Amino acid sequence: MVAGAALIAVAAPVLAVAGAAVALPAIGFGTGGVIGGSLAAAIQSAVYGGSTCGLFSVFQAAGATIVAPSVSSVLGATTATVVGGKLIAGASAEYEAEEQDGSPASNAVDGRTTDAARCPCVECVCTVDCECDCRRGRA
Repeated sequence: MVAGAALIAVAAPVLAVAGAAVALPAIGFGTGGVIGGSLAAAIQSAVYGGSTCGLFSVFQAAGATIVAPSVSSVLGATTATVVGGKLIAGASAEYEAEEQDGSPASNAVDGRTTDAARCPCVECVCTVDCECDCRRGRA
């Protein structure tokens, strides 16, 4: 689960910058200033007039100077986010299964690794190299 969260944490800034690089010009914060006829232009004229401040100025400064990450960076970050999400989901599903079952999916007995096997006739705990019928699919 920690590895999944780490992957997402590393990928998030890249995806945030990529999203901002698309969103800011789309709403009217361009490299040359506020884009005429845009949502940003309408907000500027209705709220700020000729002098802007606050978030409007921050968005304009970002829109004028933002550099979008490369396509390969965005693809890598997207892949890292998907893999991280799957790692987290897998860990959560395993934890939930252990909670419902009341026993871990694998454990150690006398220093040997074992894992639970469900048989139609009985529930047994076998070693990994066990030769019982349930392990060989004969049950």
